[in-house]
Amino acid sequence: MFTDYDDPGQAKLHLNAVSHDKYASLLHLNHQPHYDKVLEMLAGDKYCIYWNVNKQPEKLAQRIERSYSDHIKRYVQKNTDWRISGDQTLRTDFDVTFGELFLILKFNSRKLRVKFEDIERI
Repeated sequence: MFTDYDDPGQAKLHLNAVSHDKYASLLHLNHQPHYDKVLEMLAGDKYCIYWNVNKQPEKLAQRIERSYSDHIKRYVQKNTDWRISGDQTLRTDFDVTFGELFLILKFNSRKLRVKFEDIERI
C-alpha cells in the first residue's frame, strides 16, 4: 500500500502508526535507490500494489454531499448537541489520514472529525 504525503511529518506519523509492519518504510522518490525499488515493484508480479489517491477532491466533496447528506444529518442529530435551523449551514470537508477517509463537520465555531464509515452506517 502506497500513501503519498506532501508533509514529511505526516509521513513519519503514519510510519510510526504501522511500525509493527516489517514492510513499512518511507520512500523518497528523488532518492535513486528508492525510485528504482518502486519501479521494480511496479514492473514485476512479486508485489501487489495499492495506492490511495484522490485525483479530484472537488468531485469527491460533491459526491459526499449529494449521496450522504441524510446520513450526515442523522449523525449530527444522534451524536451531537448541535441544533441546526433551516437558515444555518453545516459545512463539510474531508481528510485522508493513514489511508482512511474522515469527514470534518463544521457548525458555527464547532468542528468534529468523524470516520466516514461511521457516517455510512447511520
